[in-house]
Amino acid sequence: MNREDQSAATPEIDRAAPVQAAASVFIAAPPESVWSVLADIASWPDWNPDVARTALHGPLEVGSRFDWKAGGMPIRSVLMAVSAPGVLAWTGTT
Repeated sequence: MNREDQSAATPEIDRAAPVQAAASVFIAAPPESVWSVLADIASWPDWNPDVARTALHGPLEVGSRFDWKAGGMPIRSVLMAVSAPGVLAWTGTT
């Protein structure tokens, strides 16, 4: 997928949301390898010590809901963009 396709798949950011978070990091690995780790929501607690549990309710696709607990807070999220290997976006409430 080229960069234009990825940006087209990325949803608009709600700048009025009460809380927003974003992060970036350079990882010396092929995008497909990084995707396989990030897209496996069930394994987040295995590599992220802040995540206590996860539960994906449906397939890894736009509109699927997942519940998780991070930083001691329960979070209910919905997948907003899924486009391997470069875009995984969600919203959430806690």
